[in-house]
Amino acid sequence: MKTENSIDIVITWVDGNDPEWRSEKNKTRYGKEQLAETDDREERFRDWENLRYWFRGIENCAPWVRKVHFVTWGHLPKWLNTKHPKLNIVRHTDYIPPGFLPTFNSHTIEWNMHRIPGLSEQFVYFNDDMFLLKRTGETDFFRNGLPVDMLALQPDVANVDNPVMPYIYLNNAFEIAFPEKSAYEIF
Repeated sequence: MKTENSIDIVITWVDGNDPEWRSEKNKTRYGKEQLAETDDREERFRDWENLRYWFRGIENCAPWVRKVHFVTWGHLPKWLNTKHPKLNIVRHTDYIPPGFLPTFNSHTIEWNMHRIPGLSEQFVYFNDDMFLLKRTGETDFFRNGLPVDMLALQPDVANVDNPVMPYIYLNNAFEIAFPEKSAYEIF
């Protein structure tokens, strides 16, 4: 059931130390369908053990959040209270079409988020290394049902000195330039 007047959070998480996950990932690492080299460094999948702080940040800084959709390959932190009423555990198999599974590609995981069962029409996406550090309100993210901010990835912008991140994040530009308007009103 999708809702229109509530805001959810989607967070993706992986435990790169999980031996079962590693085994599955290694089976697909050099598959025949892989068209290009990928960034497969250990730090991309490492669990930095700071997820408790992420949840604490949401609890303290955004208590208005309706649900937290915790997207995972299938493993969970041992300490996670899976019975919390605001928590929805979402495995890749719960929302990604079978033809794209198994996946270890963040784009596949992100591009299918709209398929998460019960996800609100309005949601905010977090990686597990993005934290809320001060109190926020719903209007920091949505106004009149529209997002107030947007993120643009510019893959063609030259950043040749860094082959891992050859793009530039453009974020908050609209909020700074036009605090009274949403990005969608500008275009």
